[in-house]
Amino acid sequence: MANTIKNTVTYSGADITAIAYVNDKKQKSPALNFKVESLENELTSQDKEIKRIQKEIKAKEYKLKEINGSIDHVKTLLNLANSNSNFENISKLKEKEGKYQNQLTLTKQEISNSRKSLDAATERRAQIEEELEDTNPDTPYFILGSLHTLSYSSFREKFAVRSLGRIQPKGYTRGPRTVAGTFVFTVFQEHELIRLIKEKTKNSLHPEATMLDQIDPFNIMLLFANEYGAYSVMHLFDVEIQAEGQEMSIDQIHTHNTLNFYAKEMIPMTDIGNTFNSYDEMISGILKNSRNNNRVSSNRSLNKTRIDQTIGLKEEDMIKMINSSRGLF
Repeated sequence: MANTIKNTVTYSGADITAIAYVNDKKQKSPALNFKVESLENELTSQDKEIKRIQKEIKAKEYKLKEINGSIDHVKTLLNLANSNSNFENISKLKEKEGKYQNQLTLTKQEISNSRKSLDAATERRAQIEEELEDTNPDTPYFILGSLHTLSYSSFREKFAVRSLGRIQPKGYTRGPRTVAGTFVFTVFQEHELIRLIKEKTKNSLHPEATMLDQIDPFNIMLLFANEYGAYSVMHLFDVEIQAEGQEMSIDQIHTHNTLNFYAKEMIPMTDIGNTFNSYDEMISGILKNSRNNNRVSSNRSLNKTRIDQTIGLKEEDMIKMINSSRGLF
C-alpha cells in the first residue's frame, strides 16, 4: 500500500497567522470600477493576441523547416543531374530551387514581422499590468495578533429519500449549507477589534457602544508556515459576527473574548509551496492572486480590495498595527 503521507509536513499553532482583509467594491466610484474593468478586459484580449501570435510563429517556423527540407532535396537532385549532365533537369531544378528560396525569404520576413508584433503585444501587456497595478493596488491587510483560537465547521442539510418496500434510502437530498465558527481572543488592555469599531463609527456620539455584529463583512486568511519552509493557506469569506461574549474571573490567568461568526464561503487549507522571497511578499502575493482570480464571497469576486478604505484605517495606522502585532497566533 502506498504511503500517502510521504514528503508531507504539519503545522503547530505557533506556525499559523490570521490575517483580515475586506472587500471595498462599494467604496470605489463607478468611473474607477469601469476603468479597472476595461483594463482587465484589455489584458485578457492582449493575452489572447499573444497566444495567437505565438501559434502563428510556431506554424511559420514549421513551414520554414519544410522549405529548408525541400531546398536540401532539390540540391541533392541537382548534384545527381550535374553528375549525369542532364541539362534539362538541371534547368527545372534550378527554377524550383529559386521558387523555394523566394518562399524561404518571404517566410523569414513574416516570422520577423510576427516577432515584432509579439514584442509589441508583450510590451503593451506590461504597460496594462502597470497601469492596472496603479489603479488597483495591492490589498492591504492586518494581522489578528491576539487571536488565540479559531474554529469553524460546515453543516449542510441532507435528508434520506426513502421508498416503500426498501430498508435503505434511495439517496440523500442536498440542502443549504452553513459555515460557522468561533474566534477566541486573548484580551490585553483593549478589545482586538476596537479600533475597527471606532474608525467605522467615528461620527457617532458613542462609538464604543457599537457592537461587532454591526460592522461590515470581512475576510479571514489563515497562513500556515513552518520551519521546513512549507506554506499553506485557507480562506473564510464574508465573515459576519453573530455573537460576542467575554468572561472575567479571579480564577483565570487570562481573559478571553469569544466571537461566534458565520461565513458565506471558504476555501479549505491548500498547499502553496514556497515560491516567495519574504513573508510579506508571500502574503501580498496570495492576496493579489486571489484578487486577480476573482476568488472572494459568494460570487468569488475579490476585485478592487482595499482594507484601509473599508475599515477606515490609514496606511500608516495599518503598518503600526502589523508591527505591534503580539504574534500569539
